[in-house]
Amino acid sequence: MAYVAAVPVPLGSFTVHNNRTDSYVVQFKVLYIEPEGNGGLGLLLFSKDIPAGKWGKIKLPEMSRHASIEHLSLKIEGFVPNGEPNTILQQSYPSPVHKCFEISGADMQPTCTEVPSYVAAVPVPVPEGSFTVHNNRTDSYVVRFQVTYIEHEGFCGLGYKLDSKDIPAGKWEKIELPVKSRDISIEYPSLEIQGFGPNGEPKVIFDQSYSSPVHKCFKIWGTDMQPICTEVPC
Repeated sequence: MAYVAAVPVPLGSFTVHNNRTDSYVVQFKVLYIEPEGNGGLGLLLFSKDIPAGKWGKIKLPEMSRHASIEHLSLKIEGFVPNGEPNTILQQSYPSPVHKCFEISGADMQPTCTEVPSYVAAVPVPVPEGSFTVHNNRTDSYVVRFQVTYIEHEGFCGLGYKLDSKDIPAGKWEKIELPVKSRDISIEYPSLEIQGFGPNGEPKVIFDQSYSSPVHKCFKIWGTDMQPICTEVPC
């Protein structure tokens, strides 16, 4: 499995709020292209079904410094239970954006209105999982860690790798696994924690794999070149 090294960079998002009060249900999808080098990969993300009074959000993934996102396309559809979907809005964008929309109207005559900063009025989605490492040493010992995981969709899987910054004594770092759509799952996250002293080679302190996303916290302590890793409540 080849892993894609990811340097977190905020990109864009789409939020849709169903302001209807009847049985009308909304769903939307985002199509985009990840060009890298001379190639390009088209990806499609789906929201969950959004009943009246609820909202959905699709966040464009954080990309590595070698990749970008281009040619986005948003399609919002609505339907009554057991009915065929009808297109409410279809819009293309040349580059990542943050857009928010409200769906209102009556019967089968939906209206779609773009609203500013709607995302600030709704809760922030809880990440699938996270890893937090505290360096509780008091000397010059430095810690860093790496998280790898697989995004699984259908029969396909793509490996990702996230690296923390160097963590000096008394500091901490956190890596969050991204929130995915209903058709994409995160599997087999793996955590590796390394430590190193001045002019020293990195030494693996902790290495653990998990079958599914988890929220885990650890503290690093000990003396000299005898680091100790202890799991602690988050």
